[in-house]
Amino acid sequence: TTLAGVEKGFSGYPRFNSPVELAVALKDSGFDLLFTANNHSMDSGADGVIKTIENLEAAGLSYAGTARSQEEKERGFVFFQNNIKIIFYAYTYGTNGIPLPSGRDYLVSLIDEERIKSDVYRAKNIEKADLVIVSMHWGNEYERLPAEGQRKLAEWLIDSGVDVIIGTHPHVIQPAEVIRTENSEGLVLYSLGNFISNQRWRYTDAGIVVYLQITKNHALNEVEVSIQDTTPTWVHKFLEDGRWKFKVLPVEETLLEETLNAESTGEDKKPSPGENILLPEKKFSPQDYERLEEVLWETKEIFWRYFQ
Repeated sequence: TTLAGVEKGFSGYPRFNSPVELAVALKDSGFDLLFTANNHSMDSGADGVIKTIENLEAAGLSYAGTARSQEEKERGFVFFQNNIKIIFYAYTYGTNGIPLPSGRDYLVSLIDEERIKSDVYRAKNIEKADLVIVSMHWGNEYERLPAEGQRKLAEWLIDSGVDVIIGTHPHVIQPAEVIRTENSEGLVLYSLGNFISNQRWRYTDAGIVVYLQITKNHALNEVEVSIQDTTPTWVHKFLEDGRWKFKVLPVEETLLEETLNAESTGEDKKPSPGENILLPEKKFSPQDYERLEEVLWETKEIFWRYFQ
């Protein structure tokens, strides 16, 4: 979605504009960086791209994938900690047919191999980045396995010097994979699913949080990236005081809470048909509980499919 301000009018599908309070909520929830290149980046027009950036900055959030100038686009987002320098870029396959203004193609970073190659070269050889992490808004919506084009592009990106690819757009979780080429090696997260969404059909109500461990051998000037942990998530949608509410829940932790609650009350683990389980701030139907269990095994089955 864009966060272009109330003056643009709030709107949903097919051209989104949402309240700027969402940016404040994201910052308060612990987010630091947003990837802003996606097929809806131009939903509020060119000035909406600029206004979204300004509203993100006002909320204390950083961004990658949209820009106000060519210089800003090329710079990406630079992160430096523990003597490790990481540069983030973000790209999208398109903007739903809304053209970028002539002479201002820097507004949204589109997937262009020559442009990406230039960005990666600059990051590694001029800015001396230890790692380049890119977000790719790619693939086919609702398909749980990456398309052939995704895998080919991923291999090209890794071979060109990208170290980590974070995929978005399919709205469902896709696998992770380590790709090794003649020139390089890198980690691909083809799609992390939906972190929060109103989509409720199978697989679109789930996402995955991936924790990466980045280790640098300063003597050899070598950096390694590995998956340290993962947390499957599920969007709980429920009515409260006549209004729909949404909570992003960690699946394993929530199921454990359910089990402990059932044990403490001396009841069976699963609710009987028509019965709701009531926990602090959470109310589950039997269908909700079944979906939580499904998400757990679905995520494990698909996310690790290619991983070795």
